[in-house]
Amino acid sequence: MGINEITYTKADESEIEGVYKLVKSVFDQYVAPAYTDQGIQEFYKYIQLPAIKERLHRKYFILLAKVENEIVGVIEIRNYEHVSMLFVSSHYQRKGIANNLLKRAIKICKQYVPNLETISVHSSPNSVHIYKKLGFEKTAEEKETNGIKFTPMTLHLPQ
Repeated sequence: MGINEITYTKADESEIEGVYKLVKSVFDQYVAPAYTDQGIQEFYKYIQLPAIKERLHRKYFILLAKVENEIVGVIEIRNYEHVSMLFVSSHYQRKGIANNLLKRAIKICKQYVPNLETISVHSSPNSVHIYKKLGFEKTAEEKETNGIKFTPMTLHLPQ
């Protein structure tokens, strides 16, 4: 698979079921094992179809990475400054998709907030090393809210 075979598009309502399926699959495989039942259920509430649909009508956007119309990567950005989800299908990891999704999302954020200086994320425990590779830095130690474990991280953007 070459990088040229991947297309990147903003998600619309017709694609949220595919977003849900990819996110749930990757979450179940990589993130859920480190969470309590409470944390898993809290995350499942966040990714329910009505919840995703509602966020698309607020200050959120979702970018998709697709290979032949199959969704293989998802990034969701809140308020043009916070990564609320970043998931890549296990078969397509380590191919630069997360990096490309992030770079494309930052471009969109800067269209809305031209002087944007940072992007934040609450990284799951197993993703801290991935976010570090993407240039994020830890801003606090791991926390837990409603069973969701996360490490606050920030990416400083060039001006």
